[in-house]
Amino acid sequence: NIVPIANSGALTNLIEALQSPDALTRRFAAMTMSNLASCEQNLYRIFYEHGIVPLISILRQVDSSENDMCLQQHAMACLANLTSCHVLQHDLIEFGCVQLSMEHIKCSNVLLRTYALHCFSNFASNRNTHFFLQTRCAVRELIGNLHCRENQITLYTAKSLHGLSSDSYFRREIISNNGVEALLPLIQSDDTEVKNEALS
Repeated sequence: NIVPIANSGALTNLIEALQSPDALTRRFAAMTMSNLASCEQNLYRIFYEHGIVPLISILRQVDSSENDMCLQQHAMACLANLTSCHVLQHDLIEFGCVQLSMEHIKCSNVLLRTYALHCFSNFASNRNTHFFLQTRCAVRELIGNLHCRENQITLYTAKSLHGLSSDSYFRREIISNNGVEALLPLIQSDDTEVKNEALS
């Protein structure tokens, strides 16, 4: 049902609702948009109908008095889905999505931080973006997330480093920032996926 909903014209209304002065309206619009973005067929439509613009606006308000953490979480979850599409990644980089994800990987809110790392790991998995990431990514901050007790945060951080490690510049950055030492304990992880990412 997700594709027909997006094709019905509901997306235009959702994008408008993301810019509503009413906080609850924005929150439910972001939640619905995130659900629609979980379907690959909707990603292009969301992007090309300019759904990215209000999402970025929401995420840039993280330190404002209008901060709504639930709204932020849904917006970042939607962004994580959009960045899973490699075809859109260069445009998303131009919109500042890498910087936004990096700003939020230090967030105290676990869910928002997890989605931000998921978002960045999607960029890192694409070798064609690595040149652009060199001036937008702080490897030291990524490595710091390996010490987090939250499994999903550890997983997406390890995924990010795995993706970046295919690039010689980032390999040097990982090594010089003690990334290897931080990854080694994960080899003993009970989580198979975390262990495999660390070994990779």
